[in-house]
Amino acid sequence: MATEVLLLTANVGSIFEDPHHMLKIWIDEFLKLIRERRPEFVALHCQEVGGKNYETSMQHVDSFVRDVLASPEIDSQFDRAVILLDKDFNRAASFTALGNLYLISRRLQQADLWDWAAERYRPVEGHEVHTGDLAAISEADKDKFPQEYFPNCKWSRKGYLRTRWRIRGTEIDLVNIHLFHDACNMIAIETSPSPYSENRRRALQHTLDRFHADRHSNVPFFIFGDFNFRVNAHGVVKHLTKDLKPLAKADLEMVEFHDDSETVVLRVGKKEFFHSTHQDTFLQDISWLLSFDQELDEFRDRLHEFPIEFPPSYPFEENVDRSEYLMKTRCPSWCDRILMSKSALQVIHQDGHGDVTYGMVGRERCMGDHKPIMLRLPLRAECRPVCCALGRPCPPYGRAGSLPLRPGPPAAAGRRRVSSLGGEPPPLRHKQSRLRLELSARLHSHHSSSDEDWFEEVDAEEPPEPETNGQTAPADTAVSNGAPVTDLLEPVQMVAQRAAPRRRRPRCQCGLV
Repeated sequence: MATEVLLLTANVGSIFEDPHHMLKIWIDEFLKLIRERRPEFVALHCQEVGGKNYETSMQHVDSFVRDVLASPEIDSQFDRAVILLDKDFNRAASFTALGNLYLISRRLQQADLWDWAAERYRPVEGHEVHTGDLAAISEADKDKFPQEYFPNCKWSRKGYLRTRWRIRGTEIDLVNIHLFHDACNMIAIETSPSPYSENRRRALQHTLDRFHADRHSNVPFFIFGDFNFRVNAHGVVKHLTKDLKPLAKADLEMVEFHDDSETVVLRVGKKEFFHSTHQDTFLQDISWLLSFDQELDEFRDRLHEFPIEFPPSYPFEENVDRSEYLMKTRCPSWCDRILMSKSALQVIHQDGHGDVTYGMVGRERCMGDHKPIMLRLPLRAECRPVCCALGRPCPPYGRAGSLPLRPGPPAAAGRRRVSSLGGEPPPLRHKQSRLRLELSARLHSHHSSSDEDWFEEVDAEEPPEPETNGQTAPADTAVSNGAPVTDLLEPVQMVAQRAAPRRRRPRCQCGLV
């Protein structure tokens, strides 16, 4: 017997800024999906709960939860719920603004939640709502990426929140994750991979390694959230401008590409990504853009994703009258994803056509700057997949070759210690250019639903800036015949800088290490 499961991820930072319009529309679309799909188990993972102005908007989170639970669609079908909301913004060192909402249908009698401290499952009773820091909630495994682990970044609301479930005898982990965003388009288009992509790679790599190396048994997992994966903007710009003439501003904060009639076809700035046929280029035919969706490629041997057949999930207009249009702030990308371990494929029932549905929610409605993404799947009952080449479940913490974890104080009884990633982080592979040195000195981050700052380290071996002898550069610096006037603009000419491939260590069949 298979269980109808519905997984959703949604960056909800925008909707709490407009609770009278966008929040209501969002709830309507969510409830509509519940009516249409009639799932037995729902897992909704939210990021940026409370919005960017969380000090004032966090008050709307409680009413959001009450409205969802009290709705006829939920009240009539679901008699149990577990809600975990990390909303204590006064604890800056651990605040992630992540929210996990789980709904259990009356038709599903066997759904147990794992207690990480007691190391046992327990039944869910009624509506269990936990808010605040969540450090004392033993059913929540929460981690905020520590600053010393990613020294190039200022602390931000980025981390993960994991739960473990046993549904009709099948064990799975459900992980909500929020990774680092792109702060500046000019830096993002400079090289491939971008420094932002490198930070996301390191964060995801260590998160997966930690799951496999901790003292808990390994089970199939689904990891879904705002990965902030971006298309290869360096390659996208090169593709879109192969027959155009670039014109860079001397302040290095913008570059334009003109056609023969001097019409601006593409303009890229710190927070601007404009194309003359923006909507048609990025929404009508997504196949060309998907070819530049490359951040997951390095994890293909440990993670699986069903084929993407929907438009980029970000950035959409936050205007209720223009909900189908993309904003011209960032290069459109599939930031919001639902991924799974290789072993998770064994617990999905896939005997017939249409068993699994992977798509976008609220395509024609205003859902904020991020469109929610859903995965509907039938979960096998009593399924215990073989996890490694030895033909038995992967050994827990302490086996040879596992990633060393930083020791920490033991968890008190009834209390789950907020986890810490350990070991040395993988090295950054990005070499900085003079353009990035110029920009990093004066650019500050702005995410469409975040006010976080981003800081980049400058390599000690970088050459000093040339002296100008008091001369001032002209307002615009033209580039002719495809060759830059000054090497300062060389990155804008899209000279490919591919990183050398890294040696891979052997992976086990479960795809966890």
